[in-house]
Amino acid sequence: MLGLRYYRRNPLKQERMAKFINMTCFSGSVGGFVGCMGPFGFYVRSKPKKSLKPPTAGQLATRAKMALVGGYLKPLKEMVYLGFAASYKVKSKTAAMNMAVAHAMHNAIGGTYPDLSIKPEQIVLSRGKVPKLWKPQVQLQGKQLHVTWRPLANFCSFADDCVYVLGYNVKAKTVAVREAVREAASVTIDLEAEPPGSTVHLYVCVSNRESKLFSNSQYLGEF
Repeated sequence: MLGLRYYRRNPLKQERMAKFINMTCFSGSVGGFVGCMGPFGFYVRSKPKKSLKPPTAGQLATRAKMALVGGYLKPLKEMVYLGFAASYKVKSKTAAMNMAVAHAMHNAIGGTYPDLSIKPEQIVLSRGKVPKLWKPQVQLQGKQLHVTWRPLANFCSFADDCVYVLGYNVKAKTVAVREAVREAASVTIDLEAEPPGSTVHLYVCVSNRESKLFSNSQYLGEF
C-alpha cells in the first residue's frame, strides 16, 4: 500500500497565482508583470513597486479626493454600472465606475485639502442621449417624497422609457430606488425607514425600455 504524505502550508506565505484565461491571456501577477482585461482587450503592465519616498502634498490631496469620491459613489455603484456602461458600451464595471469617478474628481469636489466636501448636485450617475425628465418637481409630505414630471419631453422620448428615482442617505450609506415608466408621470419614495433628522439626496436617471441607452442623470435636491 502506498503511503500518503500531507504537507502543511503556512497560510502567511501563500502567494496569489495568476489565472490563465487562455494560452495568451492571464489575469493576475506573473513575475514582475500583471495581466489585466480592460474595456479594450488584454494588456500587460509592470508590477508597481512601493515607493520609499514620503507622499507629496499633491499626492495626499489626490488620495483624499479619491477616497471621498469613492466613498460617495460606492452605494450608488449599481446605477453607475448601468448608467455609464450601457451608454458608452464599456463591458467592464470598473471602467464604468472610473468614468463616474473621473467626472466627480474634476467637477464635484469643493473646498481645499484637507477640508474637502462633495457637491451632490455635480455627481453624475448616468450619461447618454435619452431625453431627461421634463420639468420634474418634488414634494415632501410627511415621510414621503412625491416626484412628478411632464410625461413626454420631445419626439425622441417614449411612453415606456424607464425612470429610476434614487433617494440617497449619504450618512447611512443607504439608497432607496423606485422605478416607473415615463407616461406614469409620478413616483413616490417612502422615507419611513430613515432615522429622524436624516438628509436624502434625490437623483433621477432615465433609460429606454431595454435599459441599454440612458439620459444624463438629474439631481433633484436635498430633503
